[in-house]
Amino acid sequence: MFATIIILAILTVLLWPAIRTILALRRAQKQAQQAFSQARRAAQEESRRNRPGGWSAGEAGSAPQQHPRRKKIDPSVGEYVEWEEVKVSSTTTDSSGKSTRTTVTEEQITDVEWEEL
Repeated sequence: MFATIIILAILTVLLWPAIRTILALRRAQKQAQQAFSQARRAAQEESRRNRPGGWSAGEAGSAPQQHPRRKKIDPSVGEYVEWEEVKVSSTTTDSSGKSTRTTVTEEQITDVEWEEL
């Protein structure tokens, strides 16, 4: 009985600093996570305030205003090329009659003439 008490006392003296260290590390880790999440939220709020167009001041989740895009190349430049999409597919079957693979091939355009400008 006396030996058990001595062993428990020794284990308590040896384990208590390790337990305190583990608890302190966990506390520090939680504080670091909270600090990073607060910094992330602050950065998101700051970027939300600085968005162009003023749409960020509206409702949460509202979409930004879309500006119509203009074509970069004038429509009068170049010529219209007619084309037709051709789909060719083939299926391979094995001896049991089940299809194993389907391949889709496209024809290559060969009648285009390029002209250097």
